[in-house]
Amino acid sequence: MEKLVEVKDLWKTFGRSGTLLNKLGNRSQVEAVAGASFEIGTNEIVSVVGESGSGKTTLGKLLVRLLEPTSGEVRFRGKNIFEMRKKEMTSLRRSVQMILQDPYDSLNPLFSIFASVSKPLNIFEKNLSRKEKEDIVSEHLEMMGLKPAEQFMYKLPSELSGGQRQRVSIARAMILKPEFIVADEPVSMLDVSLRAEMLNRMKKLSRDGGSSFLFITHDIASARFMGDRMLIFFRGRIVEQGKTENVIENPKHPYTRLLIESVPVPDPERSKAFLSVDETNGYNEEGYSAKGCRFASRCPFVMDRCRNTEPPVYTISKDHSVSCFLYE
Repeated sequence: MEKLVEVKDLWKTFGRSGTLLNKLGNRSQVEAVAGASFEIGTNEIVSVVGESGSGKTTLGKLLVRLLEPTSGEVRFRGKNIFEMRKKEMTSLRRSVQMILQDPYDSLNPLFSIFASVSKPLNIFEKNLSRKEKEDIVSEHLEMMGLKPAEQFMYKLPSELSGGQRQRVSIARAMILKPEFIVADEPVSMLDVSLRAEMLNRMKKLSRDGGSSFLFITHDIASARFMGDRMLIFFRGRIVEQGKTENVIENPKHPYTRLLIESVPVPDPERSKAFLSVDETNGYNEEGYSAKGCRFASRCPFVMDRCRNTEPPVYTISKDHSVSCFLYE
């Protein structure tokens, strides 16, 4: 499979305001993304799974250069996007899109739905007539289940529900048929009946339309359904990655097991297993030692060195790796 996106040792550190005690304790920096490395191939969907606050959205924004990194590289078709000049970035914007997590913030409240969705066409398809733009926008809105499109095109975002706005955001991201889409919790505001439909349409776009996805979610079931490969993300680190079925059927990292076992099932024994890996090992608000494993305070298998040394990446198989001393 041809490489489309290559992420190499990517870091993003934010300053954090807080008490003098926190700053003296060297906690004034937050590593939102810490040494992430992975690849995305053409027509491939890679799911990123992790709890809220783990840095998934920051990772997604770095991949489309909505944020600048502290260090590291993101290469799109072999070119480091953080070294691109204005003209190259304009070209990149056509090929790379992001579906933002919050549709209330991502749509201009003063623009009609048509104005928002057609904006990419105004920039990159200037030769299109008004009628042609209306036809394209209508097609994409109806593709997202907003039918008939005429009832939605000239409404303001405030006249739509959160789920409808989310579908508008998906339509806008897809309208240029980009090669790569970062989808950040793209169906979180949709009813369950609509989620499967939207996810199927994104999979079809990848399969038939040639788009690759980074699919960001906290829901491991959706990640399994969507992803050819899966990254397990915890507090800025990729703790496990591999082909989706390898990760699901043979999870190695304790955090991956926690995510899988937290999926509700009508089985008391599974429930007991989940409780045994729950937050019963001294987890606190500060979370982790900067020099140790970030999951140490929650891990039922924690060892002394886990608290003092960041575990390296161990290869389980050709398509499966984990960052955990249990596999040394």
